[in-house]
Amino acid sequence: MKNYEKKVAIVGGGWYGCHLASYMVHLGMDVTLFERDDDIFTGASGLNQNRLHLGFHYARDYETRLQSRDGFSRFLERYGQFIEDVPNNYYAIPIGDSLLDFKTYKAIMASSGIEFEEISLETLGFELRNVAGVVKTNEKVIKVSEAREFFRKDLEDIIVFNEKISKNDITEKNDSVTVKNARFDFLIDATWSKLFSYDDNIFYEPTILFYYQSVYESFALTLVDGPLASVYPTEDPSICTLSSVPLTPLGKFDNLHDAEKRLSNFSKEEEEKIRLDMENQISKYLPNFKEKFKYLSPQLSMKTKPIGIEENRACYVKGDGRVIKVMSGKIDTIFVAAERVLNIISRNG
Repeated sequence: MKNYEKKVAIVGGGWYGCHLASYMVHLGMDVTLFERDDDIFTGASGLNQNRLHLGFHYARDYETRLQSRDGFSRFLERYGQFIEDVPNNYYAIPIGDSLLDFKTYKAIMASSGIEFEEISLETLGFELRNVAGVVKTNEKVIKVSEAREFFRKDLEDIIVFNEKISKNDITEKNDSVTVKNARFDFLIDATWSKLFSYDDNIFYEPTILFYYQSVYESFALTLVDGPLASVYPTEDPSICTLSSVPLTPLGKFDNLHDAEKRLSNFSKEEEEKIRLDMENQISKYLPNFKEKFKYLSPQLSMKTKPIGIEENRACYVKGDGRVIKVMSGKIDTIFVAAERVLNIISRNG
C-alpha cells in the first residue's frame, strides 16, 4: 500500500489537527478529522495570545527557539494571509527580576540567527521602568478568525463535528486501528494529550489571561526571561491580552478531569484578584498600564506541558503502534509535526 492510499483518522480540530489534515489530504490520503465541539479552534488554538513566535520567548530552551525560528518563515509562506504585523513589538529585560542579563539575552538571540533591533529607552515613545534594555522584534499576530474560516471550507468534506472520541471508541490491531467502527491505517492524536497521554511526564494546566482595550495600536511588550508578564495584541490591533508566567496558570494537574474541574469552579472573586495582581506586576515596568489599558473580559483555556522542562515548548511526535501521538508545541511548529508524522507513517506502512 502506497503512502497516498493511507486512511487516517485525526482527533482534534485545532491548529495541529487542521494542518495535519490539510497536509495529508493534499498528499492524496483519505482523512477523517474528528472534533468534539461544533467548530474548530475552540481550545488552546483559539484561546491564547496567538503570537507567531520567532524564538525570543525561549532564551533558555534551544530546541523550542530554533523550531520557532524556522517555523516562522514556513508559516508566513504557507499561511501568510492569516498573519498581521505588530509594528510596536518589544521585548524588555527587567533589572534584577530576569533570569538573564541583557547582554546574555542578546548574545543568545544573535547566536541563534534571530534578528532584532536594540532600542534605547529614550526613543520608545512610552514610559518603561526598571529594565536593563529593550529589543524590537518582527513577531506577528495570527488572525484566528480568518484561519478558522479557511480550514472550515478547506476541510468541510472530512470534518466530523460534535464527535467526542474516547479510548473506548478505539480498537488497535497490528495493521489497523478502528475508530467508532470505522477502519483506519493510523490514528493521529492531536488533542494535546487529552485522548492519549503522550507519556507520564506531562501535566495539565488550566490558565487565565485578560483582554484589554488599548490606546496603543498594535502594541506588544514582553518581559523576559522568567516569572514575568506580557501584553500582546489580538487580530483587532486595539485589543490586547495580558498574561503572566506565575499568575496565568491556575494549577498543575496530572489528569484532565481535575484540570477541567478547576476551570469550571473558577470564582469571580479569584478572577478579580488575579487580574489586579497581573496589573500590578506589569505596572512595575509599564507604569501607565492602568491609565492606557481598559479591562474588558477574561479568557480561560487549557495547556498541556512537560514535567521538569516547562520552558520547553517544542513539538514532539511519537508512534505507538497504529496511534501517533502529537505533543503540540507553539503554533509555528506545526510543520515539524507534519514531517515527523509522515515519517512514522512511511516507516510503518
